[in-house]
Amino acid sequence: PLEMGEGVGGYVAEHAEPIAIADIRKDKRVDYNEFLKNEGLVALLSVPIKSKIRVIGLISVYKKSPYEFEQNDIDLLSAFANHVSVAIENAKLYDTIKKNYFETIETLSLAIEARDLYTRGHSERVTNYAIGIAKELGVEEELLEIIRYAGRLHDIGKIAIPDEILNKPGKLT
Repeated sequence: PLEMGEGVGGYVAEHAEPIAIADIRKDKRVDYNEFLKNEGLVALLSVPIKSKIRVIGLISVYKKSPYEFEQNDIDLLSAFANHVSVAIENAKLYDTIKKNYFETIETLSLAIEARDLYTRGHSERVTNYAIGIAKELGVEEELLEIIRYAGRLHDIGKIAIPDEILNKPGKLT
């Protein structure tokens, strides 16, 4: 990790603009360290990965010989960085939506159980048993998530049943 302003990467992050260096061995901003020497890396192009409000990373490419990067090189890598930024933002949004979805299901599950104190914790137990069985059967993670949701909501129909039927003593006729 670099601090803002530290080295070339820190400069790119701080100023949110690309840097192209034809020969990093001659540039005072670059610590031409053992790794760079051993790899024989000489030319550098570094572009920021920007979210809507800040720089969230960098993409850097190197060449093993001096090279004057052209504007189309910078534009191409910058376009790729923009795609990476969109993918990262979409992944974050997806995670947020998924979290909110499960919290909604959890709330519905608690509403179902609030109608009948006798079955408190029932949906959680059903879910745990169903997940345990599915794991033993080698079910894929994607399907486990669906089973988790189904387990929590398997009694959703109780919400629409009147209390006098739901809590009727004895058998239903």
